[in-house]
Amino acid sequence: MIKLWEKFRKRKAKKQVAPLTDKALNKRVVAFLSGHDFADFIVYLKSTRRIIWTNLLVGVFRGLGFILGVTLVFGIVIWILTKMIALKIPIIDEYAENAKNQLTQYAEETKYKENFIEMETLLQEINTTLQKIEAQNLEIKKAR
Repeated sequence: MIKLWEKFRKRKAKKQVAPLTDKALNKRVVAFLSGHDFADFIVYLKSTRRIIWTNLLVGVFRGLGFILGVTLVFGIVIWILTKMIALKIPIIDEYAENAKNQLTQYAEETKYKENFIEMETLLQEINTTLQKIEAQNLEIKKAR
């Protein structure tokens, strides 16, 4: 074990790099900046409109990707669940039946039926009023 540690220390000691001089450091920095289109990046940073436009597009496409991904995953999950319910697996079938009963009970308890009847009568009144107005308009046109 000690021998392995000694080998590791020797390797580590060999990998240490001597400090760079100013000229060598300058050469490395210039080589790095010229090789990576640093000038284009500086031009990009100076243009506020370009930064805002780029970030806007990136945000829009990330949002679209998120929405499409979630839609796809939920669609697959719902498809799998419908297939499992169709197979009449006992535990899943009981759960689906229970959910159906709870939804039916909730819909009956909220008594939306009265609201729908009110809306239906209101729509019928609107329809008759519109028919009367159309008839009056026809009479006016015939009178001219």
